[in-house]
Amino acid sequence: MINDTSKPDKARFLIHLKVFIAAVAAIGAYESFMQWIFGDHPLWQSHLITIVVGALASVVTSFYVYQKSQQREQAMLAVTRQSNSFNKFLVDAIPVAVFYKDQEGRYLGCNRLFSEIMGVSEAEIFGKTVYELWPSDLAKIYHQKDLELIANPQIQQYEFQVKDKSGQLLDVIYGKSIFCDINGQAAGIIGTFFDISEKKRVESELAQYRKHLESLVEEKTAALERSNRALLVAKNTAEAANLAKNLFLANISHEIRTPMNGVIGMTDVLLNTRLTDEQRKMAQVIRDSAQTQLGILNDILDFSKIEAGKLDLAIEPFALADMVAKTCAALAAQARPMGVTLRQAVDARLPPAVVGDALRVRQILSNFLSNAIKFSSGLERAGDVEVIVRQADEE
Repeated sequence: MINDTSKPDKARFLIHLKVFIAAVAAIGAYESFMQWIFGDHPLWQSHLITIVVGALASVVTSFYVYQKSQQREQAMLAVTRQSNSFNKFLVDAIPVAVFYKDQEGRYLGCNRLFSEIMGVSEAEIFGKTVYELWPSDLAKIYHQKDLELIANPQIQQYEFQVKDKSGQLLDVIYGKSIFCDINGQAAGIIGTFFDISEKKRVESELAQYRKHLESLVEEKTAALERSNRALLVAKNTAEAANLAKNLFLANISHEIRTPMNGVIGMTDVLLNTRLTDEQRKMAQVIRDSAQTQLGILNDILDFSKIEAGKLDLAIEPFALADMVAKTCAALAAQARPMGVTLRQAVDARLPPAVVGDALRVRQILSNFLSNAIKFSSGLERAGDVEVIVRQADEE
């Protein structure tokens, strides 16, 4: 620690001066008293007594002054020792390395942590410079920083490196300032450093991890962009295919609808000629089937509307019994060769007309009946398919 070794010479001189003045005053008072008693005829006894009294007074005074001086010095030494001990324990308890130097850069002391890191004791570094203890390129920078601090006394903080007792370079943060003597003049430097090697290592790992994450994000972003481009190509291809399909359906439906309209027209002409009842019945079946087929062609054109959610249903009155009879008549010719009997039973209490889309109802019924005929054929016994139409609220 830093000790003040100056002696209180001025105070001691003042004490001796006071004692001397007191002794002179006492002897002068005594001589005056004797002169007053014996008049102008001093006696040798008077002088002898004066000498003896003065000598005794000097001896007593000197002893008293010596005792007081010793007591004062002991008290000051005890206070100094206690202060130094307190400061030493305080500095050793600080969890950073602490050191202090004089103005020339010679070490005056350090704390326990400094000794542990650098591998030197306080006694080994006392009075030595950094060049003598750790000669290297770093020593020159250490000393230059100390000179800058002495020239410009203010708190100095910076990151640098130190080489520990094993020769390993440690990243540290320095914090330094000056300390002053009793006259307020710069007497030296006190400094600390804190090991941040672990902090630097973690920062480096975090930077590498962040760089890795950024690389992954870039890769995923590039892959996502490629996927989006592929999806866009697939979407465009699908839209083109859908457009081509719609164009095909429109064209093929038009090509089929034209001759189908001719079949329906010629059937109507045929029905206006002389026909037997059997011939008229078959011609009517041909006309109804052609109309159903024409409705299916119209449905094909509606596929594009279904995909767009814009399919409209016709809401208009139609004769349900007549529609069922015509549908069964059209499919009866299909059922007979397959050994299936197709019958219908329509409740007479049904209203003559219901409201709905007759074309869609006939299409649904045709699909049901076609499947029923298909799965009722090829059996050991004859198949039988029956269509029953009645009120929905009746069992």
